[in-house]
Amino acid sequence: MKKSFKIAALAMCAVICMACGRKDEAPAVTETVSQEQVPQVTASVDKSVMTILQTVNSHAGQTTAQATESEEPVSSAPEGAEVIDLGNTSWYETEQAVSTGSDIDLNSSDRLDQLRELYERHNFNEFDIHLMAVGDDLMHTGVTETGHMADGTYNYDALYADIAPYLAIADIKVINQETIFGGDDKEFTSYPTFNSPTAMGDSIVRAGFNVVLQATNHICDMGISGINYAYNFWKTSYPDLLVIGIYGEDGKSEDIPILEIDGVKFAMLNYTYGANWESLQSNLEYHTEMLTSWDPSSRKIDFNSLNPDVIDDIQRAEEIADVVVVFPHWGIEYQTTENSYQDWVAKAMVEAGADLIVGTHPHVPQPVKWIEADNGNKGLCYFSLGNYLSTQYYPDTLLEAMAWVTFHVGYDGIEIVEEDTGVLPMVLQYHTGPLRIDGVVAVENYTDELAAAHGAPNRGGSYCGPDHFKTRSSEIFGDEWILTIDEILAQGN
Repeated sequence: MKKSFKIAALAMCAVICMACGRKDEAPAVTETVSQEQVPQVTASVDKSVMTILQTVNSHAGQTTAQATESEEPVSSAPEGAEVIDLGNTSWYETEQAVSTGSDIDLNSSDRLDQLRELYERHNFNEFDIHLMAVGDDLMHTGVTETGHMADGTYNYDALYADIAPYLAIADIKVINQETIFGGDDKEFTSYPTFNSPTAMGDSIVRAGFNVVLQATNHICDMGISGINYAYNFWKTSYPDLLVIGIYGEDGKSEDIPILEIDGVKFAMLNYTYGANWESLQSNLEYHTEMLTSWDPSSRKIDFNSLNPDVIDDIQRAEEIADVVVVFPHWGIEYQTTENSYQDWVAKAMVEAGADLIVGTHPHVPQPVKWIEADNGNKGLCYFSLGNYLSTQYYPDTLLEAMAWVTFHVGYDGIEIVEEDTGVLPMVLQYHTGPLRIDGVVAVENYTDELAAAHGAPNRGGSYCGPDHFKTRSSEIFGDEWILTIDEILAQGN
């Protein structure tokens, strides 16, 4: 991304020792360096730079030359050498640098810093971090009843079995919990005012998700008491889970939520445009994160505005995190293209420092696009992933996207690998008589038999075969963003 990521080479605590200028006064090297410990020249680094470095091996007073041209071993560090002690390995610089065309100037006051950086670069192990995200967990009655067991308990583990292979290899696993866990002691309800069982939360955790989004337009369906109930459930049952966009009795925290993966810090921010009212409910601003602004007197929400706190949060996050990810609950329901508001807000977020934006709310998928801000910042935006679970029946509400983002962590920074990033289009499958969820199926595996068995036509929808979903996937996402199952699973090897 924007920051150089030098994993505390940091932690190697280099100690610089200066030789006195005479061979017999050169500092002793106490560590033995095996051939396997010697950093190797890689094709990505100019090999001529390595000719200024020689590995000092204290075993039997020998040194092993490590240069681009073969050299005879020498008995000790040359006169006037400056020895850099880096844990198991010591390097010394020689006059050879002057004749090799190296860009390290031995007369420079920061020559030792340059040598240390070269050492760190050669010893840095590059790696990838994978983020996956699915859309709205919209718990209509058919979804809730799918997990209703014969003994009266609820269990939703089966609803995540189809994406288990991706959850197993992803590092960051995100789901949007659209509906609120407002109280297991209350009736479980559906549209328009939802109350969902906490058993869904248990299944989400068992499935392997480590980030849950709660800033949605349904967060206040059970009032502030419902928000507090959900917050307490998450914090009591799963204190280590990152649940964002919701706050309990103690009110809003100013801390930036951070998820750290292998030393890389991801700031995770979640906002909603509102909670199904034209005015902001009393005290709601202390229990969720608002994307929009509101009049403090009338509490009327300006749905065309951007809350300045959002920009402030992103800027603060950019200062403390390596990657900033924003999850806005926005857009027009059932519209498969982003609107001008989403375009404007996405650009403002990227300009403030957002690296990745993953949107929810429209209940249908929307495009994936790179956003370029006027200040030169660039970020990737998934405008909407659509539903993950629901019993909606319009064809586009059955098509959903699983976002897959690959971050490559190198010595010079972190970047999104575009060829390994995109969406896996999926179809939400359910049947009627009674209405129950069967699971999700990748579009590439969808068949005429599955289409014929789908319950949507029995509920007012239309028959949609494999060709329909393939065509719509191409139209909405663009073929360049569509990943196959094999392309995703290959990244877990």
